[in-house]
Amino acid sequence: MDAEWEKLRKKTCWLEEKVREYDDVADEARKNNAKVHFGRIFEICSQKGSELPDGDPNKKWKGRSVFQGNRVHDERHDHALFAELGSSPASMESGKILDAYGSQPGFSKQQADARQAYTQALFEGITTWVRLAKNRWPSSWKGYRDPVCPLRLALYGHPDAGGIWEKHCETQLKSVGWIPILPEIWQSVFYHPELELMLVVYVDDFKMAGPTKNMAQGWKDINSVIDMDPREALGRYFGCNHVEQQQVSCPKSDHPFARVFEGKPAAIARGNPSPVRREDFWEVDLEAGAVVRHHVYPTKKLYVPTEDDVLAFPMMGTSRVTEFDSKEELHVDDFNQGGEAKFDWWTGRTYFPLDRETPVEDFTYALASYKKKHAATPFHEARIAKPVDPDKEPTGKLAGIASRILMKVLFAARMACWDLLRAT
Repeated sequence: MDAEWEKLRKKTCWLEEKVREYDDVADEARKNNAKVHFGRIFEICSQKGSELPDGDPNKKWKGRSVFQGNRVHDERHDHALFAELGSSPASMESGKILDAYGSQPGFSKQQADARQAYTQALFEGITTWVRLAKNRWPSSWKGYRDPVCPLRLALYGHPDAGGIWEKHCETQLKSVGWIPILPEIWQSVFYHPELELMLVVYVDDFKMAGPTKNMAQGWKDINSVIDMDPREALGRYFGCNHVEQQQVSCPKSDHPFARVFEGKPAAIARGNPSPVRREDFWEVDLEAGAVVRHHVYPTKKLYVPTEDDVLAFPMMGTSRVTEFDSKEELHVDDFNQGGEAKFDWWTGRTYFPLDRETPVEDFTYALASYKKKHAATPFHEARIAKPVDPDKEPTGKLAGIASRILMKVLFAARMACWDLLRAT
């Protein structure tokens, strides 16, 4: 904790020598009709990598001095409004693209961290004064009642700190030759045309790939404008360990174009957009008004929809049209009638026309009879908050791993929902 505090003091994160009484600053701002914000800096200590086994080098205690962003008010003691400079760190997809780019012959991949990234950027926006914990008051503050001093750097916790750092980082990278790649799609992804290097920046994590001979120069250029830790081989990134294997040989049969290598033409059927599929799959053909089951694996039987298929396509009718790759004739029948037909091994497609008149189930949620469970909140009838006694609160079954589950949900959400890739 002391080491972190001293680092910020040496960087002059806040201006201790410009200390004033809170009342004087607030009165002056109101008198001049000026907007100022007031907040506080507090310290936290947490264990990073707590889910890792004891002895793991990535499991360690870290102290942080942060700005309390949820308790900021202005000169009139109203809730403070911010510029909403939402940061847009690189998406997971861009990180994987970099892995592919760096896997070319003669290329390599490395990563490095920016030291105290946010506080490398000067604070911008409305003048903000901060309170320090009394045990951290410098000796020169003796005799003050409620001292505050100006915030100079974009300290962690401030609502605009992330956006300020991202803007600063991009400006510095551009100054040494880096160019943003499709900034409207992939934020914080850059390319250096002279060195042929690709860079992904996720907050303070820098990941670079390109020709091995140019990597040292790329890092040198970045270090000239951003304070960085020493670079290292690709390892833990985005919370995942990246393991790289080289000179891995795979049989030709594992290649998606194995049929090309073997000289066997692939049967590309009408409506089949992917000749390299390895498993049977469904497709909705709106022009034909049918759902289509593509049969990649050879079979001797005609396809009969399963219960899951019927649930997935509730408007699917019972008539069936089977198209074979090996012959032009079609087999038309109803899978609910007749016996099972015998065929030689075949691949192809089965069309199930959509019955647009099939009724579907419709329902609404009747909440009027829903019995709400009483919960203590700050806004119940008496207008007085009555929190539940922690000793009487039953412990949930997932309490011990609740934070892990939340992080996994957020991790998956960023992979699945593109609208979460940019802060709004």
